[in-house]
Amino acid sequence: MRAIDLPRDSFVLDRHKNAYSQPIADALDALIGQSAGTIAQALSVVCPTTAVTYAQDLATTVGQGYLSFIRGYHDPGSKDKNLLTGSPFYLMDCVREDKKKFECGRSNADKRTLSACRHALREVFSYDGFRNGLALAVSSAKVISWAGATMDWNSFEFLKALDVQVCPYCNADTVYAMELKDRKGVTFKLVRTALDHYYYRARFPYLGLSLYNLVPSCTRCNTS
Repeated sequence: MRAIDLPRDSFVLDRHKNAYSQPIADALDALIGQSAGTIAQALSVVCPTTAVTYAQDLATTVGQGYLSFIRGYHDPGSKDKNLLTGSPFYLMDCVREDKKKFECGRSNADKRTLSACRHALREVFSYDGFRNGLALAVSSAKVISWAGATMDWNSFEFLKALDVQVCPYCNADTVYAMELKDRKGVTFKLVRTALDHYYYRARFPYLGLSLYNLVPSCTRCNTS
């Protein structure tokens, strides 16, 4: 994890927090304490085919407890107590408490509900949105959308800011963020290495946008 050993006053953390921290908090608030119908409306943009199914699970006691647990770890105004910019130790504490509260002694029905909730939250903490520089928005009608205006902050800019050249897992293959330009100097393609989620998104979806959970890695280490 040394490749993303960012100082706590890093402009990278500031940009990430300013881009996504409050919208993520708003999205979580739009899902907590709401009926299944209202939650389905909020999710209808990000996952239209499964919004109703996910909403039913998120509206249960288990689902609401899971959402409240996650919201409790995300203070949009703080850089430290924040799921997007919190330190590795903060993320580790969240993961430890998650396992304690939601892994042990659960019935099969509760586990199925939690699995659906995690799938839904992957749509909210969307790494693909960040990768493509999309803005997250929660409208007055509490509809969550990743189809907003594009931003100049994305995974490509993050990789450039890290300035890491070698995969921290194998110390063998290169990692990169390159702009391909035509003869007139106009960028026509961005080529970037993958960012591996140290805590995998299927189990910890709320860490999908956490900067300290994104490790620049070569294709071999990230896929095989």
